[in-house]
Amino acid sequence: MTAAARHRVLRRPSVVLATACVLLALPLTACRDDRVASARSATFAEPGRVVVMARDNTFAPDVIEVAPGTEVVWENRGRNDHDVISIDGSSWGVAEIDFPPGAAYSHVFDEPGTYDYVCTLHGTERMIGMVGTVVVTG
Repeated sequence: MTAAARHRVLRRPSVVLATACVLLALPLTACRDDRVASARSATFAEPGRVVVMARDNTFAPDVIEVAPGTEVVWENRGRNDHDVISIDGSSWGVAEIDFPPGAAYSHVFDEPGTYDYVCTLHGTERMIGMVGTVVVTG
């Protein structure tokens, strides 16, 4: 390809737009919060701290697997109030009055088992809508 032909290819709007999108996205991936990035993984083998983001109409991630003794922190990163309510009626969870946008709630899971939860404002106990699961391995 001649230099003139290369110059014409680069001037095409779609090529310029695609190049600009890639260049703009690179700094965003380099500056991510590692704590949040680690929460996107579905499996956590070591005790520690895991963040689940409550966004508008979704928990991210919605299913996590953790070791006993792990602190799970729910952060309300949405624009709406949410709650985190245990489906089995256990005492852990947070009401919407204590979980407005920007708030956080945490619970340490010590016992192996499967713990389903729901935002009662945006989901149902039949695990439809804004729901999540914490699996504590043995």
